[in-house]
Amino acid sequence: MKKLSKLKSEQQKAIKLLTALDLKLNDGESKKMTYDTIAKECGVSQRTLFNWRTNDPDFIEARDEFTESVADEHLAKIYNSIIEQAVKKQNMKAAELFLKSRGKLKDNTHITADVNTNINESNKTTDDLKRELDELRNSVLKSE
Repeated sequence: MKKLSKLKSEQQKAIKLLTALDLKLNDGESKKMTYDTIAKECGVSQRTLFNWRTNDPDFIEARDEFTESVADEHLAKIYNSIIEQAVKKQNMKAAELFLKSRGKLKDNTHITADVNTNINESNKTTDDLKRELDELRNSVLKSE
């Protein structure tokens, strides 16, 4: 959390409170938090908090980094919950989610095209060939 340590203490506190609000951490206080209460808690105006959240790249990067690290701390609990749903309750969506998150299951898309068209180049202009190519692209896009 290098980026967080480079910010002012008010910004660091704001990031921690915003993360608690975003992730709805169950400390009781985060449920009551609003942007107004976070701004007051940090000793800044709502406008300043808004500007940090939307226009300050250092604040935004530090917030993303901090939020990611907090989320990572809860990853084991999340995996355990998903595994319990998949195994004990035989929830196939939970099993699919777990397998995808581990890279063991991937969505596959297959495209098949019949390209057995004989093009007589001497009778077709470049514009004709471009038009045919556009039609082929459109038909492939429609089939997806």
